[in-house]
Parts: sequence; C-alpha cells; structure tokens
Amino acid sequence: MQQLLLNFKMRAREFYVVASLREEQLAHWIADAAAPLRSCAAALAMMQGQPATEGKQALALFVDHLNQPALSASLQSLSCAREQGYLAQGCAKKVMLNLLDIANALSQHLQQV
Repeated sequence: MQQLLLNFKMRAREFYVVASLREEQLAHWIADAAAPLRSCAAALAMMQGQPATEGKQALALFVDHLNQPALSASLQSLSCAREQGYLAQGCAKKVMLNLLDIANALSQHLQQV
C-alpha cells in the first residue's frame, strides 16, 4: 500500500504541474483519485482490526479522525467530481492539494501499523 500511495502522490504532483491552469482537467483527475485513496483507507481499517467497510466509508471515517474540516470538504468535492464530472469554479486546485494531504496521512498511519 505504501507503494500505491507513493505512486499516487507522484502522479498527483506531476499532473498538478501540467494541468493546474485547467481546472476541468483537474476535476477529472480528482474523480479518478477516489479509487486508490478509498482502497488504502479500507485496507488500513482492516489492518487496524476494524470491521470491513466499503472504501468510501472507510476514507470518510479516516478523514473524520484527522479532524480537519478542509479535508472533509474535499471528500465531498471528490464525490461531486465522480458523480457530476466537474467541480465548482476555483476549488479544484485546493481539493487536489488536500487529497495529497490525505494520501500523506494514510502513508503515515500505515507506517505505524
């Protein structure tokens, strides 16, 4: 899982540099970012002895545990990007950076398990 998160972070940073001026492209990338983050959160929960949950719920619980409202709001934007294919004007960059923060937090928690 560490390798998956490392790859995620590297791809995210690369894409951010290439497409940060095109928010519509960032929104599509954000929508695709859900799968690796959700699967890592679900696997982490299982490793910590928590009952198995679907990835979306596991990621939401993990982010709630971090107690950072901006990260929770970014999860809502992630779901919006997946369901609608776009985000509100001006928020894609911040959401993408928050998703990187979530990936970093997942990585840190994995090191402690």
